[in-house]
Amino acid sequence: MKTFAAVLVGSSLVALGLDGFIIPYHLMDGGIIGIGLIIKYLFGINVGLSMLFLNLPIYFIAWKYYRHDFFHSLNGFLTSSLLIDLFSPLRNTFHLPIDHSAILGGTLIGLGTGLMLRYRVVQKGSILWRIEFR
Repeated sequence: MKTFAAVLVGSSLVALGLDGFIIPYHLMDGGIIGIGLIIKYLFGINVGLSMLFLNLPIYFIAWKYYRHDFFHSLNGFLTSSLLIDLFSPLRNTFHLPIDHSAILGGTLIGLGTGLMLRYRVVQKGSILWRIEFR
C-alpha cells in the first residue's frame, strides 16, 4: 500500500512539475524526461508518450537480465508517463516568472522522483549502472 501511494504521489509531483512549470517556458530536464521534452518541443509529441517509447529498450534489458528491478520500476514508469500526459491541461494554469517556475518545477520533479526512489519504485539508474559496469 505504501508503494502504491509513493507511485501515485511521486508520479503526480513529477507530472505537476513538468506540466505546470517546466513545459510552459520550454525549459529542460535531464535523462529520458529531457529527451522527451526535446521531442515535444521539436515535433509536438506528448512527453509521456515519448518517454514510453524511449524507455522500451531499457525495460527490455531489465526484463531479460534484472526481472526484480523490472517489476519494481514498471509501475512508476507507466504511472508517470500517463500522468504527465493527463496533467497537460495545467500548462496554462500557473503564471510565474521563468526563474520561479524553473525552481518550483525542478523541486517538484526532484521530490516526486526522490519519493519513488525512497520506496524503490524507480530503479532505471541502477539497471543502467549494472549493464554498463558488468
